[in-house]
Amino acid sequence: MADASDYTKIKFGKHLRFTSNVLRSIGIVNDAVFLFSAYILSIFIYNYVTDLYLFQKFNETAAIILVTNYFLIRISRDSYSSFKGQAEDVGRGAAVDFILAASLTIFMIILFDVSNHASVIFSTIYISLSIVLLYVSRF
Repeated sequence: MADASDYTKIKFGKHLRFTSNVLRSIGIVNDAVFLFSAYILSIFIYNYVTDLYLFQKFNETAAIILVTNYFLIRISRDSYSSFKGQAEDVGRGAAVDFILAASLTIFMIILFDVSNHASVIFSTIYISLSIVLLYVSRF
């Protein structure tokens, strides 16, 4: 049976080691922060560019579906296993995955026949800004 003196002899490492699970979490949080900031910036740009009414509840729902599609595509391809420039593909994969998620979301909107609620100007601003911010976040 071990006594209390055995537990005091445990040595701890002097540095913090990031495992792949921590890097995956950092990558997912990084993408979520940049996609959320792209949505907020898109609202400000839309209000600055046009005076048209924005049906915000529908566009919020579409953005959430788009981001969910994006994360499902990224996770299914195991794209977060090597993050922050450790892989050959630094930023193009994220942009291509986001374009694929955007096209899936657009097809869902057309399929459910709710395109009359969608703002083409806002969608264009959000998708463009998201692609740019996702690409920039990789460096």
